[in-house]
Amino acid sequence: MATNGPASGSIGRDAIAEGGRLRVGLIGGGSIARVIARELSERQPQVQLIGALVNDADRARAHGFTERVALITDLAAFLALRPTLVAECAGHGGLAQYGASLLR
Repeated sequence: MATNGPASGSIGRDAIAEGGRLRVGLIGGGSIARVIARELSERQPQVQLIGALVNDADRARAHGFTERVALITDLAAFLALRPTLVAECAGHGGLAQYGASLLR
């Protein structure tokens, strides 16, 4: 169910204030993250995919991530890219490892 409350509108306004594109980062380097990265890059011009936070960049490339997606292995470096929205695609392990830090 979609909402039109303050929380849903504030993300869009913040993105527009920073250049008009929503800055999306992914957590995970597997199949789900790869499909989402492809869809965002190819079909969503209003979205800037800043990269994917992964444990192993070589393994993520082996899963089919192209060179067009920045693979970041350090949380501080990922956060320095200032994502507006982060999509967790790594499952319970990724959420446990990074979730609390991303919510701060």
